[in-house]
Amino acid sequence: MRWLRATTIGALLLAIGCAADRAREARTSWAGVALGSYAVGVSVRRLRAANDDEAAYVALVWRPVTRADGPGATLEALAGALCPDLDASGGARLGGCFPRLAGTIAGAAPAESDDALERLAGLRLAAALGGEPAAGDFPLAVVVGSLRGSAIEFASLGEALASRGWVVAAVAPSAPPAEAEFDAASVVRVRAAIRAAVDELSAAPGIDASRIAVVAWSFGGVPAALEAAADPRVDALVSLDSALRYAYGAELIRAAPDYRPSSFEGAFLSVEAGIDNEVAKDDALAAELAASPPRVVAVAGLDHGGFPDFAGALAAGVGSGAARAAFQRDRAAMIEMTAAFLAEIPAR
Repeated sequence: MRWLRATTIGALLLAIGCAADRAREARTSWAGVALGSYAVGVSVRRLRAANDDEAAYVALVWRPVTRADGPGATLEALAGALCPDLDASGGARLGGCFPRLAGTIAGAAPAESDDALERLAGLRLAAALGGEPAAGDFPLAVVVGSLRGSAIEFASLGEALASRGWVVAAVAPSAPPAEAEFDAASVVRVRAAIRAAVDELSAAPGIDASRIAVVAWSFGGVPAALEAAADPRVDALVSLDSALRYAYGAELIRAAPDYRPSSFEGAFLSVEAGIDNEVAKDDALAAELAASPPRVVAVAGLDHGGFPDFAGALAAGVGSGAARAAFQRDRAAMIEMTAAFLAEIPAR
């Protein structure tokens, strides 16, 4: 049974929006998302060999800090940390390190793409590079997205959760492939990367390993679901319009050698895009996967591509007017839903 029917979504979004508006008066991120009480630091972590592929994956890690080493990082500075060997600056560095962002902007405004990248290069995030870790142990959330994605796609989510007392590791390929292969081999590689992030970070100082969540968007929902079901350390699974609800993803999950129905016993939230697409769906998989019915909500104003930050950064740094404001409010509501759900997860 669904947690919230369509008739209640509007009321939920209104309530979340009002709460977010009150919080924004005190502290808001670059993406229009209400932040918690912690300052946030961000760092790059090269994961150890994942599936015998040395340094194939990188994690961008946001964590609560007591003080930040300077103001929030610019997108250009974060590109420099993620792509230190890239000999470029400004918009060229941004486009070289984040080719998908450059492609998104070029597709939306071809004649203005270079100027748009230059402006976005100076966009200042809420998180500063580095910082002194806050005292205490904090729960861990591992985030994974598309096969061709970048860890920077989840900056607004990482900042928001870290400001509320989570350590967030967004896992992505060090060098995203030019083409994505939605096949079993890709599932195995990404599962190994998720496992490496959980292994390394759950054993690190400042981590409360009794609360671990995996959050996924797009293709990432396939390896995330399988790894969450296989790893008893994972207490929560969040699908952000991930391949869990798409037929190709359900097919890959059911074909995995270790998949068993009802194998995930933790808390499960599925946030769906309210703007539908033509990709075939399989809504039965979510209920089949979990031992308990998942909570299912939809965000009316978001399509599949609106969940990660590349569309969000584009709207914040390039777009204008009421459409941009509405889009940002819907994305903020999606992040609020995720944060509120994770805050309910008890320690083991």
